Amino acid sequence: MKLSYFGKIMSTFNYKKMFNTIDKIHKRSNKNIIGIFFDIIYCGFKYGAGYSDYFLYEFEKIPNKKRKDYITRSYNNKLIKLLNNQNEVYKLSDKSTFNKIFADFIKRNWLNLNSATERDFENFVKSVKCLAVKPQNGCCGQGFEKIYTSDINNINELYQRLKRENKTIIEEYVIQHKDISKIYPYSVNTLRIATINHNNKISVVYGFIRIGNNNACVDNINAGGMCAPIDINTGKITHQGYDKDGKTYEIHPQTKTKLIGYQIPLWDKAKEMCINAAKLIPEIGYVGWDICVTENDVLLIEGNEFPGHDILQLPAHNPEHNGMLPIFRQYVPEL
Repeated sequence: MKLSYFGKIMSTFNYKKMFNTIDKIHKRSNKNIIGIFFDIIYCGFKYGAGYSDYFLYEFEKIPNKKRKDYITRSYNNKLIKLLNNQNEVYKLSDKSTFNKIFADFIKRNWLNLNSATERDFENFVKSVKCLAVKPQNGCCGQGFEKIYTSDINNINELYQRLKRENKTIIEEYVIQHKDISKIYPYSVNTLRIATINHNNKISVVYGFIRIGNNNACVDNINAGGMCAPIDINTGKITHQGYDKDGKTYEIHPQTKTKLIGYQIPLWDKAKEMCINAAKLIPEIGYVGWDICVTENDVLLIEGNEFPGHDILQLPAHNPEHNGMLPIFRQYVPEL
């Protein structure tokens, strides 16, 4: 890693959070605190790993010959810099623009309150049973609302509130496949499928399912949900669910559905749609697509121009400590 990048990272460290993290590593490993500190610094310089990477991937247990194969924050940033034109990423981050570009893939009605009148909103509410409400530029499920139209008492008050809170993207709430709902019925449990478009070749590089928990209406891991990896060839869940607190779930705690080996319906169709969507934006070469599987089809929820690397190599999903950098280099040799 370049010294300039390492110096930049060091200058922006949250040292209080870093030392709290070091204390957690010490307690779980019983290793010397000073030794952990200098090992984190070494991994930052050598592998571009921040202290969050170190903690998340349990680097204190992993020899250097394995550490070098991990996609860390530095490598993830490099990948995005290589493949994603920052002047074009608004096509994914701005939800109104996204819905227009990918109209053939979203397959549901939607409305933008920045341009729609109150009458437009009223007609939309009357045409659907449930609304999915989002901020124009939200992420990680923040600001999402699920509103049953039968519960709306005053359309004018709702219209004004949503505009005031900048929740201006209104979509028809989608109904997921019964086999996905069986895992957890209270949220739309989306698939995260990542594609790389490089040197005129589009490839699916990984897949996960995000699953809601604790009666939440969103599946995002940052909102209490969990994630589990999917075999990109078979469409089966390969490992247990994992949440932000580090808890693992072989069986969903609410529905008692066994996760490992569970077959995702219409998997090949979902991959095909992501590849076709990627063709529309060749200037954004690394995208994490969020997909909903419905009873007879698949549809696009969002595209993410900055896919996080944190879920890729979790110890619960990677007991052999095999990093994914060699896999990504098959698609992007410059990485």
